Amino acid sequence: RTDLQRRETKLDEVSPYVLDAVYATEDEYFEVHDGVVPKAIFRGLLQDVTNSDSQTGGSTLTQQLIKNQILTNEVSYERKAKEILLALRIEKFMDKEEILEAYLNIIPYGRNAAGVNIAGIETAAEGIFNVKAKDLTLPQAAFIAGIPQAPFSHTPFTNKGQLKPDEGLEPGINRMLTVLYRMKETNYITEDEYNAAVAYDIKKDFRSPEPSTQERYPFLYDELEREAIQIIAEKLAIKDNIDPDRLKEEKKLEGKYLILAEREM
Repeated sequence: RTDLQRRETKLDEVSPYVLDAVYATEDEYFEVHDGVVPKAIFRGLLQDVTNSDSQTGGSTLTQQLIKNQILTNEVSYERKAKEILLALRIEKFMDKEEILEAYLNIIPYGRNAAGVNIAGIETAAEGIFNVKAKDLTLPQAAFIAGIPQAPFSHTPFTNKGQLKPDEGLEPGINRMLTVLYRMKETNYITEDEYNAAVAYDIKKDFRSPEPSTQERYPFLYDELEREAIQIIAEKLAIKDNIDPDRLKEEKKLEGKYLILAEREM
C-alpha cells in the first residue's frame, strides 16, 4: 500500500523520443552545463515568484532532481540558493547519464488508469499507455514529457481512475503540442515528423480505466502486507542481535519491531 507507485528502469530501456522531448522542453543545454544555467536562473526565479507556468522553467534537470529528492517546492530565495549549490555539487559526483536516469525515475507523472499517483517513466508508460517505456511513440513520449509541468492538470485520469472528459484532457494535449513544437524548433524531429505527430489522435492510445490491485484483491493485499511486516520485524530484530523467537514471547518487544517494520516497508 503506497501513496505513490513507482518502478525503476535503466536509461537504455527508455525510448529515444522521451529523451529528446525532455531535452527540448526541460533542459536544452543539459549536455554542456555544469548543473545550472545562470541566464535561466533569473527567469526561473521570476517564474517562481509570479507562480507563472507560461514560460520554460529556469531549473535544469539536475536542479529538478535536487528539488524532488532533497528539497521541497517552497518558493523562497533560500531554497533556490540551496538547489543551485547542490546541483553544482551533484554534477561533480554523477555523470550526465546517471543524472538523467535518476530524473526519469523519480519525476511525478500524475495518475495511472487506476487513479493511483505515479512517478518514473516506466510506470508512466505502462500506467497511461500500457506499453513499455522503450516502446513509446513520438506522440506518446511528447504527451508524457509534458505531464511534469503540472502533473494533475495534464494527467488524463481522475483520482477514481476514469478518463477525463475532452475538456479535462485539453491541458495535457495542449502541453503535448508545445513539447512537439519545441522538439521541432530544437531539431530533434523533422517538419514531417512534427506534422504527423500533431495530427495523431492521442486519445485512442490512453489505457482503459481499471481497478487497482488493492481494489481487485483486497484480502490478499492485506494478508501479504501483514506477513511482510512480520518478516521484516524479525529481520530487524536479528540485525539488533535479538533472537526473533523473543518477539513471540515478549509482546512489548514485538510491538516495537512491528512498528519499525511497518515504517521500513
